[in-house]
Amino acid sequence: MIATVTGSTGWAYLLLLTLHILCAIVGFGGVMLNGIWGSALSKARGESAALLAETLHKVSKIAEIFIIAVAVLGIALVLMSNHEHSFASPWLSASMGLYIVALGLSFGLLAPTSRKLVEFARAGNEPTPERAAAEKKVAAISGILHLLLVVILALMVFGPTTTWLLAKAATH
Repeated sequence: MIATVTGSTGWAYLLLLTLHILCAIVGFGGVMLNGIWGSALSKARGESAALLAETLHKVSKIAEIFIIAVAVLGIALVLMSNHEHSFASPWLSASMGLYIVALGLSFGLLAPTSRKLVEFARAGNEPTPERAAAEKKVAAISGILHLLLVVILALMVFGPTTTWLLAKAATH
């Protein structure tokens, strides 16, 4: 009975994998296009800017929950895999390390700077050098985060496949 629940073919494992992928789509998808919102925000003024900034902030906060759930579910998947996957696997260790770096950038640099942009929008101020600097900082950090996401995604897709292929080759 346990074999049907855990392992990479067990129903509970497959359910968690589905939730893991869904959280990745909602979480990362929710923030991936923030640059478009940011560009619109930099051109908006007055009440429109404040409304746009508030919406962007809400969407990002909701996405954060899903992005954190991606890691929690991913760890659960490794633990449920009946040793098919290991935290010692290079692809998984690299992915987790890059995820931690991305979280540090997100919460340490991007979030505080984004909050400043929301404050600028609420105040209805005309563009200032401080606002322009904050917008450039958000754009740069977002670009780095997008690159990290692509690398992590490639590791998640090709890492397990490579491990599986190597295991198959070793048995022949």
